[in-house]
Amino acid sequence: MPRVACEKPSEWELKQIIAVARYLYGVDISPLLKSRSVCISRSPATGRIRHVYLDGVLAASLRSSDGFLVFTPAGWKMLREASLNSHEVVIPPDVASFIAEGRSLFSKHVKAADPEILPGDEVCIVSEGRVIAAGKAVLPGKDMGVIRRGKAAKIRKGVGEVKTN
Repeated sequence: MPRVACEKPSEWELKQIIAVARYLYGVDISPLLKSRSVCISRSPATGRIRHVYLDGVLAASLRSSDGFLVFTPAGWKMLREASLNSHEVVIPPDVASFIAEGRSLFSKHVKAADPEILPGDEVCIVSEGRVIAAGKAVLPGKDMGVIRRGKAAKIRKGVGEVKTN
């Protein structure tokens, strides 16, 4: 696989990333971007921003179909470390290993969820204060855990193996 060219974003591109995150998640990520090394990669076909790297780690991708910012599990972890918690779904530790492998999250396993979550929103799956996965909501946050049947979120990317205490 060829190495992706990574470059420093312009001020306008940083403002674009911050504005999209504020629109989608309701959080101002400018302190996070200013405190870390930011690098972007571009689409070879269009020249638009494709990926955002923080301290050399892929933190988010800008989806080409709609321009939405999609965080990776590492990106959600960085947001949590910066106290920018948003769009979180809390699950018990007994199902965390299944979700971390990339399996779907069912509503009956949700302990708590951000009531601002709408179907189709990107969500952060958390267990015992650790980021387990990143996914896409199927149900509204206020109904997750209340409705006892069906999927709450489709998992995009899990962290892999979860260490249990």
